[in-house]
Amino acid sequence: DKTVRIWDLETGECTRVLEGHSWPIWSICLVSPSLLASGSDETVRIWDLQTGECTKMLEGHLETIFSVCLISPSFLASGSEDKTVRIWDLETGE
Repeated sequence: DKTVRIWDLETGECTRVLEGHSWPIWSICLVSPSLLASGSDETVRIWDLQTGECTKMLEGHLETIFSVCLISPSFLASGSEDKTVRIWDLETGE
């Protein structure tokens, strides 16, 4: 449904719905205790888990993103159907 849902594991309740992607989400990755990355359409979005706001949108892939992975505290990798892997600086978004 093009959303990321955050669930409370104790109660089983959905506590937050993150909306913004235009296609189904294929991959998510916890970036820090308060940030989550999600990959979908041709973008990676960085979400603030406390507010539910998208704080960064990383653009550069030409096709669907199928994988996102934190490779260090400052860098995220994303893999796409466009046959590329991109390394992103989480501070600058480049």
